[in-house]
Amino acid sequence: MLSFKSVPDIKLELASKIKRLRLDNEWTRAELARRSGVNINTLTRFERTGEISLSRFLQLSQILGRLGEFENLLNPAPYKTMAQALKAQRPKRQRGRRKNTNAK
Repeated sequence: MLSFKSVPDIKLELASKIKRLRLDNEWTRAELARRSGVNINTLTRFERTGEISLSRFLQLSQILGRLGEFENLLNPAPYKTMAQALKAQRPKRQRGRRKNTNAK
């Protein structure tokens, strides 16, 4: 799916969603920080700027009951053509190609 949102916009949108879930639970920042193990200063900065580590973001999501939504993130896209479907049936490479040491 093509998105025209910028990375900063998406980060702020995610922060807003976490804040909304926190408020829906009627939790203060301090309460969410305590429950999740995320430092309150980290949580405050995240809600304000969208900046947070992936680990901390997942901790917040877990406490808010939304961790399962990440399981399907980045799954392969469905095939658009029969050629793509057939290509996907071939064994996947396990290593990169070897460099040809005889090339000049």
